[in-house]
Amino acid sequence: MKTKLTCFLTLVFVMLMQISFAQDQTKTINGTVADDDGLPIPGVNITIEDTDQGTTTDFDGNYSIEAAPGQVLIFTAVGFADQTATVGLEDQIDITMGGDVLDEVIITAFGRKLTRNETTSSVVTVGSEDIEKSPFVDVQQALQGRVSGMTVSSTSGAPGASPIVRIRGMNSINAGNDPLYVIDGVPVNSGNISVNSEMVSGTDMMALIGSSNIESVSVLKDASAVAPYGAEGANGVILITTKSGKKGEAKYNLTYTTGFNNSARKGVEMMNGEQKLEAAQLAFVNGGLPPTNMDEAYDFLIGNVPGVQLWEAAGRPNINWYDELRNKDALMMDANFSVNQGSETSNFHASLGMNKTEGTVLGAEFKRVSGNLKYNTQLNDKLNLQVSANVSNADQDGSPDQGSHFTNPNLSRYFLSPWALPYDENGDPSIGADWQAGGGGLHNTLYTLDKNIYNNNTTRAIQNTELSYDILDNLTFKTMMGIDYTLVYGKRYNNPIHGDGEDANGYIVENSNRYFKYTTQNTLDYNFTLNDVHNFNLTGVQEFSKYKDDILQGYGDNLPNEFLQNLSATSANYEATSVYSDRMAQRYVGLLSYNFDKKYLVDASYSYQGDSRFSKKFGNFYSIGLGWNIHRENFMENADWVNELRLRAGHGLTGNAGIGRNKYQALMAYNSYRNMPSGYISEYGTTATWEKSKRLDAAIEFGMFDNRLNGSIGYYSNKTVDMLLSVPTPHSSLFLGNGVLDNVGEMTNKGLEVELSGDVISTSDFNWNLGGNFSTLANKITYIPEESEVIGLVNVRETGHLYNEWRLKEWAGIDPENGDALWYVNRETHGDETTNDYTEAEEIYQGKNPMPTYSGSIMTRFDYKNFFLEGQLYFAGGHKVFQQWAGEGFIETTDGGTLLNYNASVDAFNGAWRQPGDDATYPRFDYGSDNVANAGQYSTRFLHDGDFMRLRDIAVGYTFDRDQLQGTFLDGVTLSVRGTNLWTWVKDSALKLDPEISPTGAGMITLTTPPIKSLTFNVNINF
Repeated sequence: MKTKLTCFLTLVFVMLMQISFAQDQTKTINGTVADDDGLPIPGVNITIEDTDQGTTTDFDGNYSIEAAPGQVLIFTAVGFADQTATVGLEDQIDITMGGDVLDEVIITAFGRKLTRNETTSSVVTVGSEDIEKSPFVDVQQALQGRVSGMTVSSTSGAPGASPIVRIRGMNSINAGNDPLYVIDGVPVNSGNISVNSEMVSGTDMMALIGSSNIESVSVLKDASAVAPYGAEGANGVILITTKSGKKGEAKYNLTYTTGFNNSARKGVEMMNGEQKLEAAQLAFVNGGLPPTNMDEAYDFLIGNVPGVQLWEAAGRPNINWYDELRNKDALMMDANFSVNQGSETSNFHASLGMNKTEGTVLGAEFKRVSGNLKYNTQLNDKLNLQVSANVSNADQDGSPDQGSHFTNPNLSRYFLSPWALPYDENGDPSIGADWQAGGGGLHNTLYTLDKNIYNNNTTRAIQNTELSYDILDNLTFKTMMGIDYTLVYGKRYNNPIHGDGEDANGYIVENSNRYFKYTTQNTLDYNFTLNDVHNFNLTGVQEFSKYKDDILQGYGDNLPNEFLQNLSATSANYEATSVYSDRMAQRYVGLLSYNFDKKYLVDASYSYQGDSRFSKKFGNFYSIGLGWNIHRENFMENADWVNELRLRAGHGLTGNAGIGRNKYQALMAYNSYRNMPSGYISEYGTTATWEKSKRLDAAIEFGMFDNRLNGSIGYYSNKTVDMLLSVPTPHSSLFLGNGVLDNVGEMTNKGLEVELSGDVISTSDFNWNLGGNFSTLANKITYIPEESEVIGLVNVRETGHLYNEWRLKEWAGIDPENGDALWYVNRETHGDETTNDYTEAEEIYQGKNPMPTYSGSIMTRFDYKNFFLEGQLYFAGGHKVFQQWAGEGFIETTDGGTLLNYNASVDAFNGAWRQPGDDATYPRFDYGSDNVANAGQYSTRFLHDGDFMRLRDIAVGYTFDRDQLQGTFLDGVTLSVRGTNLWTWVKDSALKLDPEISPTGAGMITLTTPPIKSLTFNVNINF
């Protein structure tokens, strides 16, 4: 036994010596990596198998690495098949990368992976490198300008607020226009989850998803791509793929970004105290009041207006409420740490992130912590398990900037008088008698923003579990279950001392909202080839989803003091309410992808979908797509300059079920009547069913000159039929509600989409890429029953007109003789006849609506050795927007009555009529004139061209590669400086507020927080 043990130990010792000797025999391997044409390939990654050692090729395709005989070198490069080489006795290893360039793989409906040469779908993919660099807390903002036909606009610049995303325009009037979001194959909830009422810019659900965890975002637009999702795909689909682990030793990444945010546009400049005083004097003189000259008017103001008296006594300070209420150079910080590792059978990716972003107005702040884990393992030769979990918590102090609330800091910027003293003699925000005298009835927002609470605290957990089994080599069954759980606690506290809560001696509203959704999905995927040319991919899907929402709210007022801020401290007017609603959806989907020798392509889908929101629950949806890869034809063999040339076209029918739950039922609601329980009919019920969209697409795609020029040109047409609109009920129904839903109405959206990208210069040391996209949109309501038409104050929804087309009285300018405001009577019937009586002017259709008729972006990038410079210019236009608070007779007013309490713009001060012959742009300052007061009423005076251009992104950076970091534990370090929205050009100089508004509503530019511009500094470390 001892002899055997001695022999064994000796053998082990010899083996260890041999291994040690072999390791000591590492040598320098040199070589060149080239493609099939012998051209060098820069940037190829070369790693030693099962180690963390590696290098990359230089711009001439050369590399050098230390390796030992027997070790395996792995060569990888984007667009090429991986190559391996085993180190032997030679010191030179030259590699030709894998023959043909690999077809780009795209992710389509239900996670199907096909190459560009195998599908007819219109899919645009944005990679992690473009998503992570965005300074915004939500992923949608990172997509602006990067996808043709897709618009992303801000409802508020407050951090965490929901943007408005539209793909190919507005496809519905009542049934919703939001795209479907799918994370790792499972549809998830989206939208605004604020529980602080309509006055606060709430929390966007997608802001709970950290951008650093996203590998790619694919936007599905055409019928072939979205029809498999049935009704939920009616407005486009956004597929989000989170990061996965990779084979090899553990790799770590740390990114840290910090910077400053400010408003992208300053907005309207308001009068200072001196200017307002002069304007008020003019108003009294022109108004025919007892003061007959400027001196008398001054004496009258000093003697009768307390605000002027206090301002005079304080030494006429220059008070600028814009500066008082803004948070200049608002800080933002985003940090993320991740690790990934993998073997032949399993891999994982885990990350932890933190974000803190201040708002550009006082009181607004967003904080998020998030964790992500994705684990894949091959349980055996046929069975694979994937588990992913994303958990995050966001704490948002919201900005009350959604409407005409006196606590809206953006409203206060413009409305508060420059005579109102912000602080008292102790340096505290003024709220006493002096404020009441000079504040014009408004709150001191410096006080309310500090004392009031508008808080949303949101926790979201998204978990997917997927089990796949390879029944055969080409037949796979996959089952998946996804859970999306969101818990929102909201609190609104209004201080009892000053502001909205003063009359009730303070009040508190607390909410607890729970949103739960689970989805089960079973998929059978079968692909096979016949006679080497007939390629089939067949997929069958069964999916079931259940939604449950619980809302609990409590209210109370009359607080004992300003320090107790919980609901239990209230003592009067208790109210409590709770709401529960649920919904179920189910679909069965069949998909077919066929190609003949990758030349002729056919995509088809059929979806049978049911939704509990309808009485007739199931609908049928389909799509068919055809494609022709012309570059694979024999007659193209001599066209060496053409790498890819494809024609594709598709048609399909999708649905829309974006209405309230249980609308088909006649429902009762309950309340109290004379302290007794009572019920009443709240829903009349309806037999209406799916709204439908008929889609048509056609495009040509190309790649030329060794793929140095790539692009596509396409056309789309979406016709919405059986629109879900409200129609009045007959009086005999005894239902006093707002009508009942019915399938009536039609609307169309048509347009062109162009995408181009090319390497203008490409050398071993320098590369310049230039690209961009451009899209158009033509919208029209082709039919609405007369009883369902909407004629609003400023826009309409009528047959033959655009959706929300502007309809206004037309402004004719200022009478140079007396300073009267003038309007055209009706230029269609009375020519250029004008009137100074607002009531005599007639509303005229303007032929424009709030939706841009064109939008696009120009992008470029320069790479010189390890330096890079990149930029993006975004533009949109062809539409009209309305500057609401100017058009309601406030911030652009010359009416003395309004001006005394509030303020007006510097433009009004400089442009107002003062004497006969003036070529004025504003009426005279006047007190008591109906004509001057009506100049602030709705008219085309405040309707502006919405065309704008924005320097969306510009960055410069440097990457330290592995060779430069030899002797350290680092694999790579990138340092960069980035600016976002640094410059904005607006076509209409009279449009002072930010033009980037929601394209969905009436097109009013309201006093919400404007979009931000930012300057950020980033470090990205790999080790």
